[in-house]
Amino acid sequence: MLVRLTWNSLQLTHADSKPIDWLRLFEQASSAGGLDFPVRVHKAHSKFEPISMRLVIIKKPPEAAAKALAKAIRASRKNRRRTDARTIAGAEHIVLLTSLTDDAFSTETIGALYRLRWQIEIAIKRLKSILHIDRLPAKAPDLARAWLYAHLLFALLLDDMTAELGAVSP
Repeated sequence: MLVRLTWNSLQLTHADSKPIDWLRLFEQASSAGGLDFPVRVHKAHSKFEPISMRLVIIKKPPEAAAKALAKAIRASRKNRRRTDARTIAGAEHIVLLTSLTDDAFSTETIGALYRLRWQIEIAIKRLKSILHIDRLPAKAPDLARAWLYAHLLFALLLDDMTAELGAVSP
């Protein structure tokens, strides 16, 4: 599992069950360029057993951090709230929670996997908007599968053709 979250998305603690000081973590991640450490995910007011996971904090490029900060400030103003200091500090970072082990997946690999996942989401969004692949006209499983396969094949052919056209000079 690999998901992106914000400092206030989930109830997390360090592996030793101490609360997380997000401002200090973001400061450490800024100076080190990123952080990677074990955490426990808790469910509030429940007998749910905490799950051991891994928190990866990656510093964003300056232009992406500036955009995220401006967006956070706009959202706070819109809701007539003061922008939390943790939100300001967190705008400079990508916070990822994963079940992938650090011995098999380095921090850099986790970042690359997240970026790849994002590219897949963009491709699916494009399929939905251009080919309307989200509007399945068939209800029978075999017909639905055939319709979906035909549209995916068409999408692959379109990608191949556009790649060839991009290689030809005007």
